[in-house]
Amino acid sequence: MREMVLNHASLGSPDQHTAVGWLKEVTVGMTMLVRDKIAEPALRMRQSHAEILCLSNWSLGDALQELRKGGARDEYLFFVRLTSKVPLLCDIDHEVADRFRACEATTLPPEDGEPLVLCAITDDIAVGFPSAPVWDCDQLTILFDELLPDERIGEASEIIDNLTRSAHVQPICERHRAGLRDQFPNAAALWNGTDQFREAFAKLPQRIQRLAKKQLTLFFQNYRYPSLQTKKMEGHNDLYEGRITRGYRFIYRMTGDTCYIIDIGTHDVLNRY
Repeated sequence: MREMVLNHASLGSPDQHTAVGWLKEVTVGMTMLVRDKIAEPALRMRQSHAEILCLSNWSLGDALQELRKGGARDEYLFFVRLTSKVPLLCDIDHEVADRFRACEATTLPPEDGEPLVLCAITDDIAVGFPSAPVWDCDQLTILFDELLPDERIGEASEIIDNLTRSAHVQPICERHRAGLRDQFPNAAALWNGTDQFREAFAKLPQRIQRLAKKQLTLFFQNYRYPSLQTKKMEGHNDLYEGRITRGYRFIYRMTGDTCYIIDIGTHDVLNRY
């Protein structure tokens, strides 16, 4: 399942009453995502509830207490029972962490943009408050720079799911289920890719599978996309490799106008060919 990541940059509020109302609304949405098995019952954050401010000297933890006092018991209990993953990279796969550290948001100050960049490279779901029009939507476009293996800086753009109101849940769920059905936008070409590829893909850690889906989506849109680092494999005339993360690669063959993805795995997969 996917994770929910707190977009702390959206949590500024004009007053306490508004902040509590927004907190209740987004918690209802989060409850629905967990109920429908779209997201894990966990929240990844840069800081703890008490350290994240909604107003000067008034924290997300304070808002939670006001939520409880206001009678929203179910929402309060759901939120405080979520597994808190603090700091942002707590218990995250080292491959994901390595790629994340090579990225920097370009439309927000780096620290404010970190949760959104993480969502962009992992397909996780940003959650927060509808405190500005840019946050009050079910998708966000995230722009960031990425340091590539050849030490060039590549410009990247990703669309991520964003939850700030319960009304955002339905389109997020619809996109999620469509993604599970289709796997990739050019599924016919990909699944020409051999049983070996499908078996190897199924053995990947879940987070690496999600990164692979994103990279292969880019591949079918533009095989020269900088972060893919596609190149011909040494000693082969018809085999090529592409990058998923620093430690994972995929291998493909071009036959006429058809691309066959034939294998995927750790960097050692290249040694089998």
